Amino acid sequence: MSMPVLNDLDRAPADHQVTLSQIGRRRLLLLGAHKFRHDDPKGELRFTIGEGSRTALVIVVLRADDTYGVEIGRMRRRRGEGLPSWKTLKVKESGIYCDTLGEVLEGMWNEAYYGS
Repeated sequence: MSMPVLNDLDRAPADHQVTLSQIGRRRLLLLGAHKFRHDDPKGELRFTIGEGSRTALVIVVLRADDTYGVEIGRMRRRRGEGLPSWKTLKVKESGIYCDTLGEVLEGMWNEAYYGS
């Protein structure tokens, strides 16, 4: 099973509440964010966005250089196959600063699903 690209990054501890506030509550509502999970010692926040056939998993990771990495993808299971596999839709491994995190996330989502 292939795993998300962000698993191999240098990580730093992060408070998920801070990460959520940097994305912005309004933006999370507009994206349809739900099912939040976090691992603060690893600096990771996961949540799903969208609905129906356009649902994807978002992984936000705080890196050791104090920037964020974001990956959008989904777990897929094809007929006749055993374990589901990860399909990356869009990834930006690093270089996202806190003041642009929400904007970059929304842009990645729009590009992954709407081509704009």
